[in-house]
Amino acid sequence: MNPLLTDACENWGCFSVQEHEAYMILKIIEGAWDKPFGDDAAAVWARALADLPFEATQQAVLMLVRTHKFRPSIAEIRQAVFDLVDPLPTAEEAWEEARRAARTFSPYHGGVRHEWSHPLIERAARVVGIETMAYSEEPTVVAAQFRRVYENLREREQIRRQQSTPALADSGRSMVRALLQTRRGEGDAERR
Repeated sequence: MNPLLTDACENWGCFSVQEHEAYMILKIIEGAWDKPFGDDAAAVWARALADLPFEATQQAVLMLVRTHKFRPSIAEIRQAVFDLVDPLPTAEEAWEEARRAARTFSPYHGGVRHEWSHPLIERAARVVGIETMAYSEEPTVVAAQFRRVYENLREREQIRRQQSTPALADSGRSMVRALLQTRRGEGDAERR
């Protein structure tokens, strides 16, 4: 058995695979920031992280170890996992795509012929108006409006993701499957 897992479970007690994995993540966090969790805090953190895929959470925590001077919050870890599994385009990336799509707009040929890379970009473009983006005489004003709308939608999406895990399952499903297959393959190799 993994020594980190054994140590975590001896210190705090574990009841399920997800809890084992969450406690392993907590041991990494404790070691990186040299600040131990109390029993109550460990239970809260383990429960708050237990619904996330282990490999993605581990990668996110290791990334945060390299970029944060102080221990991140649960919300920061959850956000880092979502950013790793299903990154949201930046406002600038979204604007560039929406601007390219607006160039294809034709009221005579059924509107826009564009396959959107992310539903938030399409939603922001529809709120601002594809026709407005295509024919505006004030492109800087339209760009500012689009970015403001997109940032608002992006912020709401981040909050929604923090409050429920299904977003991770919906759009990050392929990466999670790949991570799990890698992990299972390693486990099979260890058993041989």
